Amino acid sequence: MGKITPEMPVYLHHVNADQIPSQVFSNTQKDAFHIGFLLWELEKTPKSHDLANQYLDEIWTPSRFVQRIYQKAYNRPITMIGKGFDLPDVQPMDLTTYGFNPSDTVFLMCFDIHSSVARKNPLAAITAFQQAFPDKKDVRFILKTTPAPQQHWGDPEGQMQMIKRMAKWDPRIVIDQRMLPFNDLLGLIRGADCIVSPHRSEGFGYFPAYALKYAKPLIVTDYSGSQDFCTAETAFPVPCQMVKAKKSAIISPINGVYWAEINQTALINTLRRVYENMPAAHLRAQNGQALMQDYYSTDALAKRYRTRFDELGITASPLTRRSCNVPVSDDQNAPG
Repeated sequence: MGKITPEMPVYLHHVNADQIPSQVFSNTQKDAFHIGFLLWELEKTPKSHDLANQYLDEIWTPSRFVQRIYQKAYNRPITMIGKGFDLPDVQPMDLTTYGFNPSDTVFLMCFDIHSSVARKNPLAAITAFQQAFPDKKDVRFILKTTPAPQQHWGDPEGQMQMIKRMAKWDPRIVIDQRMLPFNDLLGLIRGADCIVSPHRSEGFGYFPAYALKYAKPLIVTDYSGSQDFCTAETAFPVPCQMVKAKKSAIISPINGVYWAEINQTALINTLRRVYENMPAAHLRAQNGQALMQDYYSTDALAKRYRTRFDELGITASPLTRRSCNVPVSDDQNAPG
């Protein structure tokens, strides 16, 4: 890592590590200082991430989980910078459009199917829902995902096929695979009563974070990036155990990778607990919203950027995507 000078251009690359070499060679000036804002979801990195260690001077991460990953993989400074985002004040979606009654309690899980079905683990949520409420007619579940290609790489367990069979015989379960405008998706989150995320691993956890931004009760696996903001004070973290991930379930070949398997009994009990005491669940969610407003806003993130720039001796004007000498490459704008 070279010495930073006031004239040195500084680049912040907001892409996955395997894209760093092409970013550095194609989009940057010579002798620049390179910061990689990296996101990853597994405790080991693939070989395709190794070269980034040679081209980056510093790594920023959105969570302590990702920080630990790259501290083991790289010999560069790793700073946990966090995330920051603001969401619009959208109107809650009218869920009677799904055929629900206004008085129904609605659980919701959202994920992008291209982020790996196996990693998001929706089958755990649907199975727990049916076991928690075998006979209740006033409880509903929406699984919101995106259209799936045939023989999708990220569903080696055939979770979606099993879920579709379950939904065929249980009208309380709705699978919505439409591509919704972002504000409509946020309206769906606001319209639901509780968000469920039984993920096996998350680098950050966008949808859990969106839920807390809107003060929605949240049931979530107690593992990985979401642990930074999903605690017993803000959400309902569910215990899990570490299991070996099948190679067919991860996007890059890595040997000996483990991720979380949510405790199914605890998940069933947590679904019932939230349903039976929704006011208490909302109080937790309000604590989560306060945390989101305090630490996870764009203003709070900009302050952390400035603090780290000061520590590095980098002079920067108020940050925009193209401000002063800090260009930003951002190819990681899909929730995951």
